[in-house]
Amino acid sequence: MSLLVNEIFYSIQGESSHAGRPCIFIRLTGCNLRCSYCDTRYAYEEGILMNVSEIIDRIFSYPCRLVEVTGGEPLLQKNTPALIKDMLDATRGRIGLTASVATFVPKAFTPFQWVGYADQDDLLAKRDLILHDTPRRVKIDFHRLETSYLEAVLARGDAALSAVLQTAFEYGCRFDQWTDHLNMDAWRAAFAAHAIDPSTYLAPIPEATPLPWDVLDFGVSKAFLLREWQHAQAGAATPTCRAGACHACGVQRHWQCPAPTM
Repeated sequence: MSLLVNEIFYSIQGESSHAGRPCIFIRLTGCNLRCSYCDTRYAYEEGILMNVSEIIDRIFSYPCRLVEVTGGEPLLQKNTPALIKDMLDATRGRIGLTASVATFVPKAFTPFQWVGYADQDDLLAKRDLILHDTPRRVKIDFHRLETSYLEAVLARGDAALSAVLQTAFEYGCRFDQWTDHLNMDAWRAAFAAHAIDPSTYLAPIPEATPLPWDVLDFGVSKAFLLREWQHAQAGAATPTCRAGACHACGVQRHWQCPAPTM
């Protein structure tokens, strides 16, 4: 059983209630979030394949039993839960799992731009299920549901939301991705000022419906994204074009794709 590991290092914990304590960091490769403020973009793809036993051996080479599994997005790798369990069995230290357990937000220019945003009650039930099945010594951090809700509305928005954005700014909305700055009351007032119900932007979109962002050319064609959406519904995977045939995504109209690597 193996995982793709970007790096393992021994340092000082800078976050959480363990800030200031020595800590072993296991940074796994891969991330699907692409946060604009990310300072570990090298972890998106770089890494080496390591057995779980090799990882645990590295842990025991350091004089420390506080371990944090980070990324990237560690839960993208299917063997991460097994790694956590084996480390819990092998050590008496606290395992700090840094995982971005966030609500899925359908975004423009992706194969899932036609998908609706999940119901709030369903999201709360899923969060409770995750917490129920998580070992007590594993800490799971959740993105605030209000932040994800607002992000989903703005990601699916049209020209009518430009006035809402201006009004929200005038009402004092700033740095809304930061929990201590998010002011949902101001956002609700901004939507109400323009008689806009934000939930109307969260329903599934029929495939034949023109999208507000169709006027923009993102490079990748809408036809390709629609094919990928249909593949996703069928559970079919699309292999990377870097290892073989071109999938005619449309980006080749603007950019010379690199030669495939086998």
